[in-house]
Amino acid sequence: MDITSPTNPRIRWLVGLRKRRTREAEGVTIVEGHAELSFALDAGVVPQQLFHCPALTHQADSIFGRIDSLSTSVLSLSEPAFAKASYRESPDGWLAVVKDPVRRLDELTVGPEPLVLVCESIEKPGNLGAMLRTAEATGLDAVISATPVADWGNPNVIRASKGTVFAVPVAAGPTQQVVAWLREH
Repeated sequence: MDITSPTNPRIRWLVGLRKRRTREAEGVTIVEGHAELSFALDAGVVPQQLFHCPALTHQADSIFGRIDSLSTSVLSLSEPAFAKASYRESPDGWLAVVKDPVRRLDELTVGPEPLVLVCESIEKPGNLGAMLRTAEATGLDAVISATPVADWGNPNVIRASKGTVFAVPVAAGPTQQVVAWLREH
């Protein structure tokens, strides 16, 4: 067991990543849950750090087998430490820190005649997640958030999207900038 104490500095850091400002400053987000982590791995995401609780994890071989060749730091946590780090009420023992999937508009690349979903001022993480699932299922080229209220890196967006936030290119910017980008592309 690498970390047993809920007051460990690494656990406090994970708890701090619940705040949008901290995630944005570090350029990371949290992926929690086996299904969400599996989808992120399917999309080619390389976790910077992976935390697991052996007492809670199921299907450990399916995750460990996939990250063995990656340069991912893996730490095992006790149940109390994982409970402190988790934002879920019933965690399944998997939590990863990954690079934030959101791009600036000038970093977004799409082909000619792209099919893009633009959403403006969406407030609820669950709504963003539903839009991402729909975008992925219908094969859209990108999702752009104009003047975002909800945080794309919010762990609840990741959860509601079932990890599809990593499969569909996502960008955000002020409404005027989004309109200019759309006219250009």
